[in-house]
Amino acid sequence: MIVILLVLIPVILWAFRWYYAKKWTEGLEARIRFSEGMVYAGEQASLTEEIENRKRMPISELEAGFRIGKGVLFVDAENIVISDYVYKRDIFSLRGMEAVIRTYHLECRRRGRYRISQVVLRSWSFFHRYKYELELDGGDELLVYAANTDVSRVEALCDILLGEIESRRSLYEDPFTFAGIREYQPTDPMKQINWKATAKAGGLMVNSYASVRAEQFLVFLDVSDRRILKEEDLTELSISAAASLCRRMTRRGLEIGLAVNTCPPTVFRPQRGQEHLRRIELFLTEDFADKETIAFEVFRDMDLFTGSSRDKVCVYISKENGREESRQGSSTKRTPGILATPVREDGRAVLKVKKEVAG
Repeated sequence: MIVILLVLIPVILWAFRWYYAKKWTEGLEARIRFSEGMVYAGEQASLTEEIENRKRMPISELEAGFRIGKGVLFVDAENIVISDYVYKRDIFSLRGMEAVIRTYHLECRRRGRYRISQVVLRSWSFFHRYKYELELDGGDELLVYAANTDVSRVEALCDILLGEIESRRSLYEDPFTFAGIREYQPTDPMKQINWKATAKAGGLMVNSYASVRAEQFLVFLDVSDRRILKEEDLTELSISAAASLCRRMTRRGLEIGLAVNTCPPTVFRPQRGQEHLRRIELFLTEDFADKETIAFEVFRDMDLFTGSSRDKVCVYISKENGREESRQGSSTKRTPGILATPVREDGRAVLKVKKEVAG
């Protein structure tokens, strides 16, 4: 009897190991996804990990692992390793026909596109003599747009330049765009007198017309970092300032154009609307650290917006704006506008803003 048991035990263990190795993945599903599709840098997102066992056979020990880019960090989570990526490992014990859901909070510190990858499920036989692995497709992606940055000083200077543009609007009135009736001024041409309105009002009244010239904001963004001691925080502030300015001007219904000093230059022609803004923000999630760029003092003199409106405000965002070599290499060819210069003060990056004067 003892001999029979000694023979049967290894056979039973082998049979169970064979059956487990064949069946453990059946009805087993893992879904790891972000609760949000996009957030802004500095905000939090959520990640949901759901493991479901749709068969009666239990899985006593199951490890689920995956990785994401290290620009996002888990808040108060365990079993994390950070190197070139953030690696997450979790252990589950599943009964038959059971699902387990865990939710984690992520701190999104840096803009970018974060994809869940290398999703692997692992299980073991009794006594951990054999390991089984199942690789799954990740694929879910989180877009972290550039952070919202205070650009109120830039916007205030833009409004000043807009005021100067508005003062010239009477020179560009469109005779086909009727705006209303007003009192006659000595500078008004006689052909604009509305004689019916004059008869009713008892004084000379003229037709007024609106200008259809588009107000355009053209942003020139420097993403280069050519110095030996990298200034990543200043570059990030430049990108955030450009994105924030585009958001605010889009909400005001103005045409936004963006040029970035990649090589060749990336140019978004002036347009209105959320779809145009979405394309800009999606582009600004890219990593520019290893991309070839054009020197900003050369880039800002390029004719990148051929045929743009005369009613335009140019904003030059670069950490090179205030440096001596940039001033020596600059010309008066470009349209005067606003200089936004990220600098470091008291250990943090801040944005200095001033109006540029031609010549």
